[in-house]
Amino acid sequence: MKQCGLSRKERLISPLQFKRVYQQKRAVKNTLIWLYRMPNGLAFNRLGISVGNKFCLNIVQRNKIKKIFRRIFQCNKKCFGEGIDIVLVLKKKTERINYEYFEKIILGLAKK
Repeated sequence: MKQCGLSRKERLISPLQFKRVYQQKRAVKNTLIWLYRMPNGLAFNRLGISVGNKFCLNIVQRNKIKKIFRRIFQCNKKCFGEGIDIVLVLKKKTERINYEYFEKIILGLAKK
C-alpha cells in the first residue's frame, strides 16, 4: 500500500458540507458503497467519508475502512476529475477489509 495523506483543505468536515453534496442527488451506487459527487468550484477535490455504526460495530474496523478510503482517494486523484466534492458512504456490512478490494470498487464507481 502506498503511503498517502490528505490535507485539511481536501476534506469535507462540517455536516453542512456533507448535506450540500447529498442534496445534489448525484450518486453512483454499488451494493456496498455509494459515491456522491458535485462540482465545488475549486482547483482541487475534497473528500468526505461516512461509515456508520450500523455496518461496523467495531471502531477499529471503522477507522481502518476510513483510512483505506482516504488512501484510495489520495493515490488516485486523477481518476476522480478535478474540482469535485466527493462523499463515500459504506452501505453494507463487509468482512473483507483490504485496500485492493475497496480500490477496485471505488475506482469502478469513479469511472461511471
